[in-house]
Amino acid sequence: MGQIFSQFISMLWWLPLFFIVAALFKIFKPFLKGKFGEFAVGIHAKKYLTKEYILLNNCTLPDEQNGTTQIDHILLSPYGVFIIETKNYKGWIFGGERQKM
Repeated sequence: MGQIFSQFISMLWWLPLFFIVAALFKIFKPFLKGKFGEFAVGIHAKKYLTKEYILLNNCTLPDEQNGTTQIDHILLSPYGVFIIETKNYKGWIFGGERQKM
């Protein structure tokens, strides 16, 4: 009986590891989803924009209120400076420019 049980356990060594990885994925999913969205915007900007555009990613700038602020992408061009905040959401997003949420 003990030998059968030990063989059964040795065949399922990966099962606890699977549950740990699944739990970590669930915890870090929003973070990974956001990083993937930022990565996709950076790749598309480099792929489709000409050489006259300069892309700066993940910039931290000083702020008078909170000390610093993080900007996902800054796009410099002869036509202006474009600030891009990346959100990887699905569906409708409602709000105004002065609303926090």
